[in-house]
Amino acid sequence: MQDGTGSVAGAAAEEEREGPGAFVHVAPLEGADVSLGGPPGCSLVLRRHWTQSVLRVEPESLRYLYMEGESMAPTICPGDAIVMERRSLPGLGRDGIYVLRIKDTLLVKRLQCLEAGRIRVSSDSPAYVEFILPREDAEGVEILGRVVCAVRPM
Repeated sequence: MQDGTGSVAGAAAEEEREGPGAFVHVAPLEGADVSLGGPPGCSLVLRRHWTQSVLRVEPESLRYLYMEGESMAPTICPGDAIVMERRSLPGLGRDGIYVLRIKDTLLVKRLQCLEAGRIRVSSDSPAYVEFILPREDAEGVEILGRVVCAVRPM
């Protein structure tokens, strides 16, 4: 498990050897359809040490969902598991790829802080047009978390 991911059964066996708490079972993002990624009850398992040393996040703050659509390709492709750091702080914190909710729709977009509280919202695919979100419109947008990695099946 060089990339820190693996099956639940494999993680359980390794955790038995390495001790309790060696692995983190990442919960799905509340309200996200995770049925694309496998059978019901399927979970994402990461090494605790890897999440802290490589991703530099606290494992308990992580959530996952599966990418739908091609707006973030080639960085994040349809079917990739997106691991995000769930934040209790409002706002961005820094430029990056975020999961946001506008009304009842979950979006994965690249966000950039601009002057006067505006936010540039863009996709990595050139087929999608970027837009600027004025400060007054940003109140209807809920930033759920920052994407810290994507797991892609090979």
